[in-house]
Amino acid sequence: MNGKELKVAVIGAGSWGSVVATLLADKVKTVIWTRTPEVAESINCHHLNPSYLGPYQLSKNLLATCDLEEASGEADILIIAIPAKWISNFFDSQKLLPKQSSIILSLTKGLEPLTGMRVTEIFCQKYPELPIGVLTGPNLAQEVLAGQPSASVVAFNDDNIAKVIQELLVCKHWRLYRNNDVLGCEIAGAAKNVLAIASGIVAGLGLGANTQAALITRSLAELSRLGVAMGGNSETFSGLAGLGDLLATCMSDKSRNRQVGFALAKGEKLVEFQQETKMVAEGITTAKPLLELAELHGIEMPVAEQVKAVLFDSIPTEEAILSLMSREIKSEYKY
Repeated sequence: MNGKELKVAVIGAGSWGSVVATLLADKVKTVIWTRTPEVAESINCHHLNPSYLGPYQLSKNLLATCDLEEASGEADILIIAIPAKWISNFFDSQKLLPKQSSIILSLTKGLEPLTGMRVTEIFCQKYPELPIGVLTGPNLAQEVLAGQPSASVVAFNDDNIAKVIQELLVCKHWRLYRNNDVLGCEIAGAAKNVLAIASGIVAGLGLGANTQAALITRSLAELSRLGVAMGGNSETFSGLAGLGDLLATCMSDKSRNRQVGFALAKGEKLVEFQQETKMVAEGITTAKPLLELAELHGIEMPVAEQVKAVLFDSIPTEEAILSLMSREIKSEYKY
């Protein structure tokens, strides 16, 4: 593919989709699709997406449209930035018709709630002839847009395609690495959102660094066990897609999933939190299918289990912490 001749379509104009689109728009022709006419007008006329990115300026070269065919019809690269819980409805209500030579890249970090499928699995079923991969890692949208040094991972089964995406996205403040473990990268991205809710609970209860360190470490163990059991590479989970993303999502006040846990620990109801924000916290709808996957593969995920109990079973946050601390003592590793 010739860089300047490339056409990119970003499907979904949330915070991360808008950031990736604006970084690309100064390099190649880039169109972003949104279902909301007001968002399209704001991007086209004012170069802003205030609902998701506040006052941050987007590229003047970025074009927005509500016409999916206009956005995707001639695109060489389709970038999917739709929350996992909306993927099924998206296909029911929209027709995405990529070119036979298109590359599909998912930015989504979650599991489809009804089927428990990863987003690349869903797209592989729809377009089995196309290469489909993921972009993941510790990439808080506003920090990347602000030009803060960041690093992410591009994962495709075909390393040559990963190189194309890597070279397209990399810039002076954003370093891209390659990985061929699509499954592992995707599971890590989905699981860390659930586990970050627990980190928010810890912060909301006013617990300190010892508690956070213990929680994050044991969360990484859960995430890694499940990923390896499903066929992921163990190295993936100690890298940017695993440990890196988990740390960023658990530690940052900008993390939506951490915000969920923090609000719940302060006594706010889940439904109230969801009504107050337009942002999607993938960990909420991923908790149940994640635990179903864990059960299917015979993996214990006690932190994720307590997150689910707080979210859906009305278990008080203090009781969830006590439950984790009261578990049977054991070896840290299998010998």
